[in-house]
Amino acid sequence: MSNLIRIENWYPPFGLVEALTGDVYGHPRFPEGHFVRTSKIVGFEIDGSVVLTKSGSRYILGEPAQALTIHNPHARLDYIISLRKHFHGA
Repeated sequence: MSNLIRIENWYPPFGLVEALTGDVYGHPRFPEGHFVRTSKIVGFEIDGSVVLTKSGSRYILGEPAQALTIHNPHARLDYIISLRKHFHGA
């Protein structure tokens, strides 16, 4: 999986596919662990574990932010399922 940027402690602050915020690793323009907001999410790959953004970046989803998992330990899986429903209606 080359050209993938890992995003950790991620959170969708503006809704399901508007963007993600989180700490990135393997980004060509930012140091390891830099906090970013992605561009709009336009799709996904690999069963939803990789999100595609309008800018052309590909982010592999690491662990979601603790604020998401404190009340829902399955937040990452729930987000992936929501992405699949949004983009494919299934």
